[in-house]
Amino acid sequence: MARLEPLVYLWLDSEYSELDSDRAVWLQVAAVATDGRLRRLHPPAVDLNAAVRQRPLRASAWVRAHLPELCARCQSREAVSVREVERRLMALIDRATARFARPDRVRPVLAGNSIHADAALLNRFCPRVAARLHYRRMDVTSFKLAWRNWFRGPLFDKEDPASVQAHLPFRAILGERRPHDAYFDVQASIAELNYYCRSLTIKPGEARD
Repeated sequence: MARLEPLVYLWLDSEYSELDSDRAVWLQVAAVATDGRLRRLHPPAVDLNAAVRQRPLRASAWVRAHLPELCARCQSREAVSVREVERRLMALIDRATARFARPDRVRPVLAGNSIHADAALLNRFCPRVAARLHYRRMDVTSFKLAWRNWFRGPLFDKEDPASVQAHLPFRAILGERRPHDAYFDVQASIAELNYYCRSLTIKPGEARD
């Protein structure tokens, strides 16, 4: 039997300026690290939740119209540079893997909803982080599709703070809920995977047509 590598998930979510990933820039990046059972590997204070500095603001008309608070944060004194985002992500990974005997050999798995979009921007803006990660990815959307098509059960409502709190394996830090908030969404993705993992129980011959 093949030996399993130590599993660390780097949960990532980001908000960006437009849908074209070749032209988009980050507006907000959030990240949390967990183990394979979705338990935190660091205190909440280590979580990444950063508005990314944009002066002048580069954003589509839709983003300007629908995310005015985030746009304002990106031009405020609290916003940080992309280089600072990369530094904080590397520090988060180092802290999450420090408990292993050979932390340099532990390659975290990037995780989230539709994670390919976030991964494309991560490759562009934080190549050191991308190079530190495993080639595998955990996309919660795959579980959502399996749940919908095989079981046809109720989908997880990731927009509902109460559902997120109920299914997150640790205490949620939701703050003031805003549409398209990366920090809320990264916690919602963890809660959603936990919901489907606990709900997806199938025995041979029980798959529904």
